[in-house]
Amino acid sequence: MNGWTLTVEGREFRNASLDAALRALDALAETEGTVGLGLDDDVNARMVVSFDDANQLGYFVTGRERDERGEDADQVQVDLSLGREVVVGTIGGQGDERPRFVFVGYDLARQALQTFFQTGRRDASLTWLPFEETTAPDRAPLTDDAIIQLWLNGDRVGAVGEYRRKHDVGLKEAYETLQSLTIDQS
Repeated sequence: MNGWTLTVEGREFRNASLDAALRALDALAETEGTVGLGLDDDVNARMVVSFDDANQLGYFVTGRERDERGEDADQVQVDLSLGREVVVGTIGGQGDERPRFVFVGYDLARQALQTFFQTGRRDASLTWLPFEETTAPDRAPLTDDAIIQLWLNGDRVGAVGEYRRKHDVGLKEAYETLQSLTIDQS
C-alpha cells in the first residue's frame, strides 16, 4: 500500500496515521450536520463512514476492495441483531430508507475502520452485505397527511425524504413546501 488518504469534510490528508483516522471517527458523532470520513489508498481499497446525526441511529460504513476477479466489490457493514425494520437515516446528507441493521454502533465502526486501515481489507469477523442487499424494500409512498405528521413530530429529515420521494422534487422545494404547509400547525 502507498499510504492512506483520509478525507474529512472534503479535506484530504495524505499518508494519514491510524490515530488520525480514529480521531476523525470519534469526532463524527460530535459534529453537527452530516460529516463523513473516507479512507482511500488510491488503488484498490476505500472505506467511507458517516454518522446519522439527525436520528442518532449510528454509523453507516461501506468498504470497497477488489474481489478475486479483480472487480470492485462495495459492501455495507451490518449488525443483524438490530432488526430489519425500515428506518429513515441520514447518509451523506440525504434522508434514505434502509433496514435498521445498516446503522452500526461505535465499537463495530471503529473495529471495521481499524482493521481496514491495517490490512486494506474488510474485517472478516464482522458482518458485511453487498450494497444492493441493504436497501429498503419498495413500498407505497406515504400520504401527504402522514408526511406532515412526520414533520410535526420532529422528524423533518424523514418528512422531507418522503415528500421528495412522493412528489419527485428537490431538497429545497420539499423543505420549503413542508415548512409552508405546517406553519400554522407548529
